[in-house]
Amino acid sequence: MIDQILAIKEKILAYRFIKWVISGIMLILVLGIYAIYMLSHQQELTSVKTDPSKEARKATMTNASTEIKSQSSDAVIMVDVKGAVKRPGVYNVVDNPRAQKAIAQAGGITSEADITTVNLAQKMSDGTVIYVPNKNEPQPNNERTVIAKKSDSAKINLNTATANELQMLEGIGAKKAEQIIAYRETHGHFKDVTELKGIPGIGDKRIESLKDKLLV
Repeated sequence: MIDQILAIKEKILAYRFIKWVISGIMLILVLGIYAIYMLSHQQELTSVKTDPSKEARKATMTNASTEIKSQSSDAVIMVDVKGAVKRPGVYNVVDNPRAQKAIAQAGGITSEADITTVNLAQKMSDGTVIYVPNKNEPQPNNERTVIAKKSDSAKINLNTATANELQMLEGIGAKKAEQIIAYRETHGHFKDVTELKGIPGIGDKRIESLKDKLLV
């Protein structure tokens, strides 16, 4: 009888031991699953957070892109620089299109230039003509400004224009201006713009481009 009771107690203890072992294993599994979940969640949060170094690089790239767009959006204008400058000609000007910059691109003024009549701060637009006169050079009779935009200026009268005024025209330099005046003095007043063909170096194409800017 006692042996039977002891056997039953041993079975009960064994059952309880097995139950504790199973409970422990289940607890370990639950804790392991929870730990894996928390680790995965933490990694997701870390990946979402902004990396300061990446943010700084992104800001730098954005600023650079904005600067490039700003530079590319700056309008390039064409300016005709004439008169007493070292390299007369047509120049592309961008960024701060003032007369002073265009004159600098033309090599600056010569020793004979009269810069007192030129507004160096004049803001230019596409098609502007900048004429720098020589010292003691007479001013145009109609008091045309030294810097004038072709599209805004009145037509030039071939029969009364001075050399300065004629040089405001595209493709007409000091030499051709003097030739036009000499032709006018020799042959009398122009009756038609096409008479400019009598000036060496002026052909049909040049006359076609100038006819809307001239009158007789």
